[in-house]
Amino acid sequence: MILVRPESPFFSRLNRAFERIAASSDSSITIHRTFLEENDPEKFAAHVANSSIRRHGLIVAAVDHPAIRESLRKAHAAGVEVVQIVSYLTGRDDDVKSAEMMTQALHRCPDTIGIYNAGGANLGVGSVLQRFQEQRGRELVWITHELNDETRHFIASGLMTLVFDQAPETQARRALNTILSRRGSLIYL
Repeated sequence: MILVRPESPFFSRLNRAFERIAASSDSSITIHRTFLEENDPEKFAAHVANSSIRRHGLIVAAVDHPAIRESLRKAHAAGVEVVQIVSYLTGRDDDVKSAEMMTQALHRCPDTIGIYNAGGANLGVGSVLQRFQEQRGRELVWITHELNDETRHFIASGLMTLVFDQAPETQARRALNTILSRRGSLIYL
């Protein structure tokens, strides 16, 4: 399995889910986890293409890049089952950068009534929205991803309206079950 950004809430939860599944799996199943930098798609593609790594299946969370798509296609053509959990555009969850961008956006569009944040950096977004609401005296609708301690706090405070949870445990189990099923295994996790 190849993941990125172990420090982000989603990928941290996904990694822990795979750890739990690996610990409770049949001894005939070995799960290797590797973290690679998302900003180096050529290195990511080279790791996928590395034929010295013995694998029957490959679960990846990768940036959408031609070199990565091609390496995954070749791995699949060589008989490696491939499941891509997440594909996304390059971009880091950076609270400071997100706060700056949110501040600029709200200054450009002061009549904003809602925010949808597809990525992380909820602390940065939340700090700006808190100040904005205090200054303007009105609430905004804020929708984001990842139910965790941070977003629970925002929901409880009333600052955040809705959280979509991506259920990494379910994604991990389904990804592994897909590979096992394609390999003809009767073991399901």
